[in-house]
Amino acid sequence: MKNLYLVVFLIALFSCNNSTNPTTKQNIKPGLEQYALMDLKTDLSVLEPWEKEMLPVLFEASYIMDRIFLYQVIGNTDTTCLKDQDEISRNLFEINFGPWDRLNSDIPFIKCLGEKPLGVNFYPLVMSSEEFDAFPDSCKKSPYTFIRRNNSGNLMCVPYNQVFPDLLERVSGLLNVAAQISQDTSFSEYLKLRASALLTDNYYKSDSAWLNLRNTRLDILIGPIDINEDRLYGYKSEYQSYVLVKDIEWSSRLAKYSDWLKYLQKSLPVPPEYRSEEPTGIADFYVYDVIHYGGSGKAGGAMVSFNAPLENYVRKNIGHRNLQFKNIIQYKFEKILKPVSDIGIASDQLNNVTSEAFFTNLLFSELSKSLGVSQTIINKSNVNEVIKENSVILDMVKANMGALFLVKKLKEVNEFSNDINDFYVTWLANALRRIRLSTTNTTSISTLVCLNYLIDNHAIGFKSGNKMYVIDENFENASNNLLSEVLILQGDGDYPGAVQFVKKYSVHNQKLNNLIEKINSEKIPFDLVFNQGMDVVEY
Repeated sequence: MKNLYLVVFLIALFSCNNSTNPTTKQNIKPGLEQYALMDLKTDLSVLEPWEKEMLPVLFEASYIMDRIFLYQVIGNTDTTCLKDQDEISRNLFEINFGPWDRLNSDIPFIKCLGEKPLGVNFYPLVMSSEEFDAFPDSCKKSPYTFIRRNNSGNLMCVPYNQVFPDLLERVSGLLNVAAQISQDTSFSEYLKLRASALLTDNYYKSDSAWLNLRNTRLDILIGPIDINEDRLYGYKSEYQSYVLVKDIEWSSRLAKYSDWLKYLQKSLPVPPEYRSEEPTGIADFYVYDVIHYGGSGKAGGAMVSFNAPLENYVRKNIGHRNLQFKNIIQYKFEKILKPVSDIGIASDQLNNVTSEAFFTNLLFSELSKSLGVSQTIINKSNVNEVIKENSVILDMVKANMGALFLVKKLKEVNEFSNDINDFYVTWLANALRRIRLSTTNTTSISTLVCLNYLIDNHAIGFKSGNKMYVIDENFENASNNLLSEVLILQGDGDYPGAVQFVKKYSVHNQKLNNLIEKINSEKIPFDLVFNQGMDVVEY
């Protein structure tokens, strides 16, 4: 076993310049009440001594994702207007990774930088869609490039690894140190491959190695691994990290669900051509406790689940993995979802709001992303590239309605004994939680699309006191129809249809606005912020 002093020495070596703090702690001060505070920790007694020895190294690598993601959002932060701010504004800037409030429609709380650009720092601030479309380089759609201008003023691609060479070298070095400490050969190989991938933007081998990991309790997912921030085209990935401890018992319970994918794909409520692809298999369902977030994973709040890897060709050839973050899910249910439901859900359906249904809906939301088509029916084009800025929103609508469809299908074959309304009403309560977040957040927009569609189709309604309820006799048919419409838009590659669909159903109605205002008046937190690091995990 490598000596812990060696680890500390190497951390100091890699951190000698622009060092990050190994522990961050937040205080919920006046002006920050929209966040609930959580310590990121779990029972570390399940880890081997060598796994515990890796923690400070992995935490250090995870912290560096904060700096990289901040640049992706805002670019240069060395401006006078950002320095001359009060403590609350500085805290909000840190939580939101920029001067725009992610829980309040990206309204700037620091006015000097103006409105948030749709393409943030991925693209030039001044660039027309015609200019981008005419740019001939295929790398413009790569998830691992910035779009910049050359000396002649023309567009060019700049690979991520060329923009952050020093920071990525540090992260790569730390992962190699962790690989030396690890006594699990497969985990060591993954860490070394990931260290190399960060320097080349070629993630196929490290993604494959990660998917082949089976027995490690400790895990880290790190790099540009999701697309949420690019609301201009939906092409560019953002850096983030998760240091995780696997819950073996819960993971084993969920392992069977990937075996149902082919059956569920064939059962989708669409014509055969829209379900003709083999579903991109999920290698595993794993349940974890998160003990460290970095980068976009904690921007403005906390991710509760994740599907990885990012690349469609990796998913198609190898599969992907669903990760559920148990400690975050439970905390959000207790501190946010339950109080929201007490105010927003009709009293005769309150007993249908359960933590088990919340967990299951989130799990099947991720599973649903594997279903439908990844290529258009006629031209065999990448669906996300064709649907452009609305691709993430349609995927999330598919995930929302797909989850409820899958629960219903599995209940039909006796996989669940719960009342089906537990899943429907809990989904509705969670929808109220989500649309509080922001009118520009893709999660909120997609949830609003679902709500408006279901309201228009008499599947959910309002009772006296402006509380919402599920209309049992209509909900299943309406949710299936919504799922079908989205799957067909994706399969047809119907960009104009997608634009019109999102525009039609993403408008707040007055009753919904009044209910959200009532919920917000009760000072229920919107999301979570964390204390995290070596002091917090009780090493």
